[in-house]
Formats: sequence, structure tokens, C-alpha cells
Amino acid sequence: MTHAALPKMPNQFSAEIIRSDGNYSKIWIDGFRRRVEFYNENGIQSIVISRPDKGVLWSFVLPDCKVVQELPLKNEPIEGSFDPTTFLKWTQEGIDLIDGHECLRFIGRYNIPDVPAEEAYELAYIDLATNMYRRVITYNKLGRQSLIVDYRSVILEPPDKLVFELPEGVLVEEF
Repeated sequence: MTHAALPKMPNQFSAEIIRSDGNYSKIWIDGFRRRVEFYNENGIQSIVISRPDKGVLWSFVLPDCKVVQELPLKNEPIEGSFDPTTFLKWTQEGIDLIDGHECLRFIGRYNIPDVPAEEAYELAYIDLATNMYRRVITYNKLGRQSLIVDYRSVILEPPDKLVFELPEGVLVEEF
């Protein structure tokens, strides 16, 4: 079994992320700029916009947002402990078809001292043509499937620059 790194995702894209627990999100990536909209089963929408080029991260809840929380953010890539895939040792296990896309199948076994590697793991399906995630499946310590995350409506081009801006009329509160 040879360990492999997961392919780097595209630098510019947008996608819907559908989860088997009923939650979903939308994501826009343009280099280091990111916007993630989170929706729960009650329809509540929270938004996080990361703007390292402006040195800020904004967080707010819609639809009744009046105040935006602003946190300082360095203009550098977020790596290491912020990337959950670094907690796993990945091996490429084959090729599968996911939603009509030929995908490399990777299995990730946890690389954390308190979690035995053979007990909990993840499967990641990466599109062969684009390096875009298509599906991630998480299994618990009992080997039971606990979560499926699908990447849908993927657009592999730079997002509209306006998605990285704040809505008009909100009050920014620094933290």
C-alpha cells in the first residue's frame, strides 16, 4: 500500500455541497478569497467571506443581518491544521464513476494518535479530468457510514467578484 497525496483542487470554482445529514452549503473560491454559505435543515443561512487581500474575515447570518462580525486575517494561504485531509494518510484505491464523472478513489485512514487507523476512515472521489472533489464518505469507528458529502453544480471558472463583497447597508463590528 503506497501513500499518496490528494490532488490539489482547482484554484477557481464554485459548487453546491450537499450533505447526507440534511445540511448543505454553497462555496465560491478565487485563489485565497472564499465565500461559504451554510444552510441548515431549518433554512437558516450563515455566510463566511474570507478576504486575505483586505486582511479580514466577515461572518454574518441572513436574512435579517444588520451587523457583520469582522475578524483580522493574514494575506497568506490557510494550510496545515485548517485542512482536515492532513489528519489522514491517503492511498489511491482505484477508479469509480460518480454522477457521470470518472473519479480517482482515495481511502484516508486517520493519522491521529487517539484514533486507530483501521477503525475510522474516509473515501474521497476526485474527478480525473478536473481534480475537483465529487464525493467524500466518512465512516465511524465501527466501520459504519456516517456522512456523505457530494459536490454538485460545479463551475470551474472564476466566480463573480461581487460574491466576495458585503451586502449594502450592514454595520461592520470588529472583533
